[in-house]
Amino acid sequence: MNPAILSLLIPLIAIGGGLMLTAYRSHLKHQKELAMHSAEIQGKASERQVSQMELEIEKLKQRVATLEAIVTDNTYQLRKDINELS
Repeated sequence: MNPAILSLLIPLIAIGGGLMLTAYRSHLKHQKELAMHSAEIQGKASERQVSQMELEIEKLKQRVATLEAIVTDNTYQLRKDINELS
């Protein structure tokens, strides 16, 4: 190869490689920011889901307590026994 062409290609390759490396680093930085933003959004959604589940659990506990009160009530047992005799 001609030395004049090599003297032009070497700097062009070095400059091109540097530009590609800079672009790749910028791309990685952008991907990292997107991942962090996505994780933040998912965290907020998870917090919302946990709050909703806690409310649902509290409602279910109240319903179970009501059902336990009904079942352990003596009049309920008496009605059940009467219905079984019929």
